[in-house]
Amino acid sequence: MAKQLIDEATIEAARERVLKGGFLPAARIVCKEEPDLHYAISRIAVEALSGLEGMPLEAQDAAHRAVWEGALLAVESYRLAHYRLWRGTALGTLLEQLDPRLANGPAGGNEGLGTDEVRP
Repeated sequence: MAKQLIDEATIEAARERVLKGGFLPAARIVCKEEPDLHYAISRIAVEALSGLEGMPLEAQDAAHRAVWEGALLAVESYRLAHYRLWRGTALGTLLEQLDPRLANGPAGGNEGLGTDEVRP
């Protein structure tokens, strides 16, 4: 069995990064930087909401938030895991140029990977 790329520590680091600033600012970043991904997540959220027609607004808001938070958590988890995987290589250097905060953590860990701001 192959070793998994995303472990519990990576997921927790990603969760902290995504939820710290709230999902709306993170969603705005996705909209700006990855508009096709934003559109796909939005479409899934709308489909989820269509099944809740007539439900209280709180339930609809919770469903919308759950779809976005789940998607953002997956994106950030993969982002952190891929940088950890490629750190120290030419690809890692290129990833670091895209987001310099990734270079702050020790090799193999999630500490210091820029938990001060949300950027999926």
